[in-house]
Amino acid sequence: MYLGLDIGSSSSKAVLLGENQESLAAQVVNLGTGTKGVGQVLEAVYRQAGIGPEEVRYTVVTGYGRMTYQGADRQITEISCHAKGVFFTSPPLPEPLWMWAGKTPRSFVWGRMEAWRTSS
Repeated sequence: MYLGLDIGSSSSKAVLLGENQESLAAQVVNLGTGTKGVGQVLEAVYRQAGIGPEEVRYTVVTGYGRMTYQGADRQITEISCHAKGVFFTSPPLPEPLWMWAGKTPRSFVWGRMEAWRTSS
């Protein structure tokens, strides 16, 4: 089982994925970094899935507060998570994909996962 955790400035989000990358549980709490939001969202997602934290094999954390979470196996920037999520759920596009990250426009160029580029 895998845990994805997004610790934002105003909310905390968590998703648990099974061994076949299927979503087992997902929760959002409207409390962000520096609050009890992380603990609350983790408690809620574990309760929804009917498991405990000891069953999680790998944890990836993103968001503004990602560096504050001690249980992460990996921390990834939000923009990289957005890009990889689009790549995972959608076929490649012939043109760069433009999106806004906060107040900054970004473009993603399709290719191998390691070859993603952003422009700021």
